[in-house]
Amino acid sequence: MSGAPEISVVMGVRNAAASLPDTLDSLLEQREVESELIVVDDGSTDGTWSVLERAASQDERVRPLRQAAQGLTVALATGCQAARAPLVVRHLYRKVGGYRPVFRFAQDLDLWLRLVDHGPHVLVPRVLVEAAHRPTSTTFLHHRLQVRFARLALEAARLRRSGRPEAAALEAAGHLARRPPGPPSRADRAAGHYHVASRLRRTHPEHARRHYREALALAPWHVKSWERWLTTRG
Repeated sequence: MSGAPEISVVMGVRNAAASLPDTLDSLLEQREVESELIVVDDGSTDGTWSVLERAASQDERVRPLRQAAQGLTVALATGCQAARAPLVVRHLYRKVGGYRPVFRFAQDLDLWLRLVDHGPHVLVPRVLVEAAHRPTSTTFLHHRLQVRFARLALEAARLRRSGRPEAAALEAAGHLARRPPGPPSRADRAAGHYHVASRLRRTHPEHARRHYREALALAPWHVKSWERWLTTRG
């Protein structure tokens, strides 16, 4: 790659050796513009770093970074600081303060809400990104925490837009962030399968039923899983 890329793509990963190759292949297939892919390994204990080193040796667009386990928000902030593309480095990201560590979850929502405060945004009526959802994804395993942080991000935005300090919302987010989630319980794992099944229910009912069964094996008392399993045909 000659000179700075036009676009920097930043992602944080931890213990993602099994799924990372497919993700990298999908991102690196896109060659419409000069880009770099910055992947921050957030303290992985599996083969994630080896996957990244191998990818970097095969494609100069891949820039792997490594840090001790500090969470996704810090990993994303680390990657954005290292980004070389003007679209990330010299645009609004730094002006609004980047990712804020107090938002352990819902960090993207908090960032987007602050970006919107500084000018118009456009919704592109096309699918630009496809994501693979697994029952073990953070989005599902820590769904309740995601919701709590999202509400605090929205509250911070509401306070800013009404001309008041957002300190109270940030303090609450910081207090929540200082209590890191423990290992997922059986109920958390069941919720992961339930949420995946709910997304598959209309398009792939046979797969949805399998995930509902997994949810019920982990949490037989989960009434919604029973209801959906009985009423989903596939």
